[in-house]
Amino acid sequence: MVKDMKKVTKKLVLLLCLCMLAATLAACGKDQAVVDASGTYTGQYGKYVGDSDDDKNTKDAFSIVLKDDGTGTFKRDGNEYDITKWTINGTSFTMEEKFMGMVNNYTGTLNGNSLEIFNGEPGNSFTYQYVLSK
Repeated sequence: MVKDMKKVTKKLVLLLCLCMLAATLAACGKDQAVVDASGTYTGQYGKYVGDSDDDKNTKDAFSIVLKDDGTGTFKRDGNEYDITKWTINGTSFTMEEKFMGMVNNYTGTLNGNSLEIFNGEPGNSFTYQYVLSK
């Protein structure tokens, strides 16, 4: 009888350990902000910073696909650029793209389904602004 109790106790302890391991692994899942930000964003307009709203350049369609693994693609100007890394911290958004060995860095904001990014300093007139929505 004591032997049977020890076997049952060992099995219960093992089961408890497995449950704790499963809960720990589940807690290590993807950041909810990343999951929420993932998806396809369609370009609304693009323009050089400092240009008036009348100068919005919307001739060519553009879009961004953000994957929940932190990568994605940026389609614009008839090309597809690899997004090698993107992050979200609150509403602050950063992104790195690579094309033909060149790296471009973007900063911006993500508010709900609206993504606004800049490929340079937001106050610099040679910086291009992209506005997209999900």
